Amino acid sequence: MRKFLQKSAWGNVLFALLLVSAVIGLSYFASQHKVQRDVTQNALNSLEPGSIAVLKQL
Repeated sequence: MRKFLQKSAWGNVLFALLLVSAVIGLSYFASQHKVQRDVTQNALNSLEPGSIAVLKQL
C-alpha cells in the first residue's frame, strides 16, 4: 500500500509540473502572437473600407 501511495504522489507531482509547464507555454505563445477578431453579430465593430481610407489620410 505504501509503494502505491508513493507512486501516486509522484504521479500527481509530475502531472502538476506538466500542467504548470503547459500553462506557462501557452501564456508565452499567446503573448507573442497578437490576433484580433471581430466576433460580434454582423461584424458590428469593424470599419468599412471607406472609413479605413479616411483614417489613413489623417
